[in-house]
Amino acid sequence: MESSSRSPAAPSVKRVLVLGGTGLLGSAVLHCLAQTYDVTATHQSYPLHVPVKWHQWSMPASDQLRQSVQQLYAKVRPDLVVNCLRARSTAEEFLVNSCVPVALGDHLPVINISTNAVFPASANTWETFHPPRPDSAYGYSKLFGERSGQLTIRSTFIGPHFFVQEPWNALRRRYLPTSGLWTGVTNYALAQRIVWWIANWQAGLEHYACPAVDWREIRKALRSYDAEPLKAKLPYRPYLIGGTLPPDSLLRQIEQLGSLLV
Repeated sequence: MESSSRSPAAPSVKRVLVLGGTGLLGSAVLHCLAQTYDVTATHQSYPLHVPVKWHQWSMPASDQLRQSVQQLYAKVRPDLVVNCLRARSTAEEFLVNSCVPVALGDHLPVINISTNAVFPASANTWETFHPPRPDSAYGYSKLFGERSGQLTIRSTFIGPHFFVQEPWNALRRRYLPTSGLWTGVTNYALAQRIVWWIANWQAGLEHYACPAVDWREIRKALRSYDAEPLKAKLPYRPYLIGGTLPPDSLLRQIEQLGSLLV
């Protein structure tokens, strides 16, 4: 963990603003926070059935972004911000991944989610102290959004969509490095880590990962679940996952995530 001398003092957090509350990670974060904090979450079109305050907030143009963020802060008055926004297209990547963290500022605590794509896809493992070397526009956009006055968590994650929504080969191409080894976590495990950092916030950089797992083992674990019952449930409770997932092996996380969804 690398700390920054610019960081605000560790807050007594009551009000949390979650940007991107309907996404894969944001929805998991909401389920972890809803019973403990006064949570406001943003959505662009429709909210989820989660007991938090919802605020519709569409991504503005780059020249209006800072003003839009300040207006959002004035309305919500958060003690801490969790940025779970995800670009909806390649064209949005620089705006969402690079410009939004800058607009959020560092005058109040911000938890920003980065990615292991700041390292080359040919690499097998990464540590926080390794120098980033992106080999994609997405990786560069995430790297430019890592701010010294914020807490940045570098990670990659999977969730229920990995079980039901897309063919395996497409998921493999999108998520796995060329080495065939993956060090990510489930969305709920990352959400639990974010909850811990809300209570123990400090500015800096953390790489959050599991020991590397061969993609064949991941595929074997995922094949043990029948997708049809999950497809029937997901529209009514999207990304709803409960229980406690410790940051242990990915295969164990997949096992628990699958059992909670069925």
